Amino acid sequence: MELRVLFDGGAFLEGPRWREDRLWLSDMHGGQIMTVDMDGQVTAFARVPRRPSGLGWLPDGRMLAVSMSDRKVLRMESGGFVKHADLSGLAPFECNDMVVDRQGRAYVGHFGFDHFCHADFRPASLIAVETDGSARVVAADLKFPNGTVISDDGRTLIVGESYGRRLTAFDIERDGSLSNRRVWADIGMAPDGSGAGAREPRRDHRQPRRSRPQGDRLHARRSRPPDPVRAHLRNDPAQPGPRTAQRPCRNHCRRCSRSGPALTETPRRVERNDRCR
Repeated sequence: MELRVLFDGGAFLEGPRWREDRLWLSDMHGGQIMTVDMDGQVTAFARVPRRPSGLGWLPDGRMLAVSMSDRKVLRMESGGFVKHADLSGLAPFECNDMVVDRQGRAYVGHFGFDHFCHADFRPASLIAVETDGSARVVAADLKFPNGTVISDDGRTLIVGESYGRRLTAFDIERDGSLSNRRVWADIGMAPDGSGAGAREPRRDHRQPRRSRPQGDRLHARRSRPPDPVRAHLRNDPAQPGPRTAQRPCRNHCRRCSRSGPALTETPRRVERNDRCR
């Protein structure tokens, strides 16, 4: 497999999706959704001021996007994004990744606690959002759900638990409810982004047959648990070299109500924001 760089220069890229011969990305700290084609041509698609994350599409082609800090799912209409669902009553802190099934039902994860400001850990849930915008919790007690995918046959949902260091699988019922929870893979590291691709069913000698959904393979990006320090940057005049644009706390949390422009240069230093201590 040949690896090459398609795009270099985003502030913090998340939620990649392949559609219409282009890669769609959320530039979380840049506050926008963009596309990149196979020639590396980058196109800005839409702004999401409260930080975009998970992306998906309804059956009719309208885009859905997670707006993290105000805990909403947005829907693209002819005039721009509008509110599709308000999840603030179900998600106590920021929403994150999302996967949308063939019927247009979205599954959205959230942090579960104010991890940017070093609050005590609390488990989170997975929220199902119907096409009419109604929402309900379909899985609870998840340790920072991340990188959610649905198998090619539409019967299995697999979600990474970043703080649980595992991939957890559920059966998808006809009404979108989740059942038969089990550990799909205990990987020993924090999973982040994942992708599922169709293939002919075959046995993987490294894992029992029962642990893998048939006709599907999963690619999971492993990483460290989310680092709350990375979101807080400031200028340091004592440091030599080019100055960076100042980024206030982007969490929009209770202790950090500031907002500001997106970072336009590569930061030289990363450290904790004093207002989040």
